[in-house]
Amino acid sequence: YVKGITHECDILYVSNPFVTYEKNDTANSNTNSLCSTASQNNNPLHILTSSKIDPHSTEQKDIDDMVKKSLSQKISLYGIQLDAMKQCNPTVVLSQELCRVCAPSTSQVSDAVCYTLKEDDSVDDSINVVSLEPNSLEEVSETFVTVAKACGVLERGETLRDQFMKNFNLLYS
Repeated sequence: YVKGITHECDILYVSNPFVTYEKNDTANSNTNSLCSTASQNNNPLHILTSSKIDPHSTEQKDIDDMVKKSLSQKISLYGIQLDAMKQCNPTVVLSQELCRVCAPSTSQVSDAVCYTLKEDDSVDDSINVVSLEPNSLEEVSETFVTVAKACGVLERGETLRDQFMKNFNLLYS
């Protein structure tokens, strides 16, 4: 089950074989909501990251300056919410290394996992940090297999990859 998301996650519905969604009808929309399903299952989603930049209230030049400073000083613009990480008690944590200014680094995530393990004996000591670094659509499709394997459902990932590539190849036929 998905237990935690980034602070930037605003996806209400994703067709995902690993997550069960429940229809959430409201007056303004007819969407499927990951958050409502998780809450109803007594498994609330936790926000696991934070950012030093508020893109809604910060001027573009200031954002650019902060990003440049972050890169030059090798200081992350993102934080990991350690208490939320402990509450999730994850078995798999997904990370990325494609962009150092887009999200916490894999080393930051690994450090947070190590801290969580040291601080709380009830946390599973076999947390698997998986870094995804696709550079092409074919590599994106392979991440489906990587994630599925880490979650113990390899066949689902292979099926999803195959269906994704089949649909993609239909564009060229």
